[in-house]
Amino acid sequence: MRLRDGREVRLRPTRTSDTRAMQDLFHGLGDEDKETRFLHKLSSLTDTSLNICAVSVTKAEMAFAVVVGPSATERIVAASCYYLNPATRLAEVAYMVGPEWQGLGS
Repeated sequence: MRLRDGREVRLRPTRTSDTRAMQDLFHGLGDEDKETRFLHKLSSLTDTSLNICAVSVTKAEMAFAVVVGPSATERIVAASCYYLNPATRLAEVAYMVGPEWQGLGS
């Protein structure tokens, strides 16, 4: 995808190998962004939080990464995930977007 500022990014499902890159994205966020994303103050991501962010298990749970750079050295600049509650058929969605990438949609 091409962003409004002309930069190109790729959107792909997350992988279990993305946990380190997801940690890097998290640590690049400001405190307000972290609180908005996780609904409370966090100083680091737990293994459970990382699994939710980086592992797509079923169609009811999906996570995506927005990446830049060549595949061998790509960097995650944003991530999203959703969880579909089968009982209510409503989804919970969440996003993390690196500060320098916010507000640049396609």
